[in-house]
Amino acid sequence: MTELHSKKSALLAGATGAVGSKLLHELLRSNKYSRIIILSRRELDITLPLIEVQLVNFDNLADSKINGPVDDVFCCLGTTRKKAGSLEAFKQVDLTYVVSLARFSTRLNAETFSVISSLGADAQSSNAYLKTKGEMEQFLTTLQLPALYIYRPSLLHGERSEFRLLENIGYWTLTLFSPLFFGKMAKYRPVETEQLAQMMVETALHYSDKKAAPNVTIFESDEILAHANNKSHL
Repeated sequence: MTELHSKKSALLAGATGAVGSKLLHELLRSNKYSRIIILSRRELDITLPLIEVQLVNFDNLADSKINGPVDDVFCCLGTTRKKAGSLEAFKQVDLTYVVSLARFSTRLNAETFSVISSLGADAQSSNAYLKTKGEMEQFLTTLQLPALYIYRPSLLHGERSEFRLLENIGYWTLTLFSPLFFGKMAKYRPVETEQLAQMMVETALHYSDKKAAPNVTIFESDEILAHANNKSHL
């Protein structure tokens, strides 16, 4: 088997977002993928040979003509209620589109599906954001994906295309008090988008070593930070 054919293929949705852009960088940096498919609603200025940009309508994702198989699917889709314009529009992206992508990944015979949820995700929550994330998790667990990785970060911090005042205030507040967060409180420490992206790619790459593991694995925020700290000590 040649080196090219021994490498993996990946599909990424949300490549222009804060985590998605970092994740694309990690996929390229890993040198483990010979094919990276990016799903996008618009043209992207990306011309690297191993990257394929596929224009799709997420409302009709099932009609997309994408040739499989794909080894690893990474879902970095997400918005805010303010940016979406309404709760319904927010749920369409963070719930409907995510579930559609997961179903589509089964058609591509994907081995792993990695998705970003949130600390505190709970389908019974009175908070609309956390309730939506919890409902998304519930739907995904019913699909019997070979390996479903759910990441629940605390407040995410990293480069964004738009400035979010409240998010930045929250980040600096949590960062200031982070030394006081230990034990059960450790999961409230903010997470860098790069830290999350690195863990998502590395976990998917090690799937072949963990095929006997449960098909649903949830990584809480403190586990993401622990993974980042372990890497920094290597």
